[in-house]
Amino acid sequence: MTKVVTISGPSGVGKSVTLEAIQRLAKNEPWSYPVSVTTRAPRPGEIEGVHYNFITEEKFQEELANGAFIETATVHTYHYGLLRREVEKGWPEIEKSIMIVEIEGMKHLKQTYPDLFSIFMVPGDFSDLAKRLEIRPGTTEEEKALRLTNAIREISEKDEFDIEVINFMGKLDLTVKTVAGLIKGE
Repeated sequence: MTKVVTISGPSGVGKSVTLEAIQRLAKNEPWSYPVSVTTRAPRPGEIEGVHYNFITEEKFQEELANGAFIETATVHTYHYGLLRREVEKGWPEIEKSIMIVEIEGMKHLKQTYPDLFSIFMVPGDFSDLAKRLEIRPGTTEEEKALRLTNAIREISEKDEFDIEVINFMGKLDLTVKTVAGLIKGE
């Protein structure tokens, strides 16, 4: 059985909202949800330890030097990483560790956990990403443009993943049901 499940996709595709809904629905499942660290500032509504662990650049470099990360990536000028202690916390009682990671992060994790199951989320239409980023609080026009540019490259890498899930605008319930079913069935 696969122990590690990753969810990836371009900025604004709905990864966080999907995983949050799965966490509510699957309260009784023996699953954990490791939280990545990032050097970016929290957006309005983001909660420390829930959405990310927000750390300084100095702390990130310290953890990196100590070999604490099993994957890191630089995305949109910020550093992201996943600590091994977060992924493996609660094993073996925890059956699955489910996390959101960047594309490069999934590739690194696959080296450590070869049986990893990777899900790549794509929008139903590229204009959906622009709409979602437009309403996202705390994102500058420059950041939105960079994220849309990066999304083109990221979507081109979808074949690196085990499965692709389309998140159609206004169909979050269907996306959540699909992703939860994939995780449970994996």
